[in-house]
Order: sequence, then C-alpha cells, then structure tokens
Amino acid sequence: MAKKTKTKNNSNPPSFGKVPSAAEKQMPVQLIRPMSWRLDSYALAYTLAIMGAVWVLIVSVLGLGGYGMGMVETMQKHHFMYSLSASGILVGMAEAALCGLVLGFLFGWIYNKFA
Repeated sequence: MAKKTKTKNNSNPPSFGKVPSAAEKQMPVQLIRPMSWRLDSYALAYTLAIMGAVWVLIVSVLGLGGYGMGMVETMQKHHFMYSLSASGILVGMAEAALCGLVLGFLFGWIYNKFA
C-alpha cells in the first residue's frame, strides 16, 4: 500500500502587499448596525458598581485630606448615612455599588430590548 501524504492547500496564499482591485475598493459601507451589538447587562452592572464604590472611596480619601469638601457635602446630601468616618465611607461605598449594580443592569436590559 502506498502511503498517503498530507499536502498543504495553498489555494489561498496570504496576500501581503496586494493592491486591492476596483471591486474591493468600491464595497458598500454598511450604515445599519448589525444585530450583534448587544450589551452584557451583568458586565455593565458590575462595572458601574465597582466604579461607583471606587469613586466614593476616592472622594472620601480626598475629603479626609481636606480637598474637595464641596463634593463631600454633595455626597452627604444624596447618600444615606454617608460621612467621613470609616463606617460612613463603607456605607457610602455599599450604596454607590448597589445603585450602580441596579442602574447598570436596568440600562443594559432596556438597551437590549430596543436594540
């Protein structure tokens, strides 16, 4: 019996430096977005939760140093039990994470319903 040897299929060699033909240059531009543009609602929710908690931590650390007191006062008005104490910072971070989680998931879910 004769051995069968595997041969490479070189029917489509790589085209490095190939000049595109006129037909390839005139390909129509797709103006309608593809149906695959969907958001991962969970990834968006987790990302916004982390960003919200980190933002509260950064503003709190700056506030402890005496910087950005206007932002600290605004956060104290809008966040439940937020203050420049250790427990107040943790509660503010938890609230910001929860808000980011819920709002991020809802935004992604609504976006995907209309996409």
